[in-house]
Amino acid sequence: GDLVMLDYDADGAYESTDDVVPYGYPVYPQNNYSFTLGADFKGFQFSSQFVGAYNVTRRIDVTMFYRNNSYVPSYILDQTWTPAYNNSDPTYPALSLDDKYSPEGHYSYYDGSFFRVQSIQLAYNLPKRWTKPLSIDNLKVYVNGRNLFLWTKMPDDGVGANHDSKNYPIKKQINFGINIQM
Repeated sequence: GDLVMLDYDADGAYESTDDVVPYGYPVYPQNNYSFTLGADFKGFQFSSQFVGAYNVTRRIDVTMFYRNNSYVPSYILDQTWTPAYNNSDPTYPALSLDDKYSPEGHYSYYDGSFFRVQSIQLAYNLPKRWTKPLSIDNLKVYVNGRNLFLWTKMPDDGVGANHDSKNYPIKKQINFGINIQM
């Protein structure tokens, strides 16, 4: 269940800082893009923003089960080597509680490219003939959402250049509101 580590710099000892073979793209995207769409029609307003990135490699650290850290995502546990593992080619090595065991390899790197629906808003401005008797200049009712849809090969949607158990996942938000201008 242990990895066979490559002494990449041939100094006679494996050290995770010196012996990591270059792999993939940088952890920050080489290319980002965004576009916005919007329309107004008879008091209705619609707007949306889409964002994405490509040419990025992100690492999800599988050495999470050490130093009294009991958090290991299920997608890692399901693909970790165990003596009873039925597949002869597991994705991840055996888990270890040893502080000195911190293997790195291409198994922990993912294509970090993504396409996200960043925000969508639908609003309605009530007609002036309805709001003027109430001494209201404008009354808008709206619903908006953030981070509603994501397409990526990443196993999760956490914030950070490289993942470990300390990163916070991006949450979906849906808001309802009224904007009143007097």
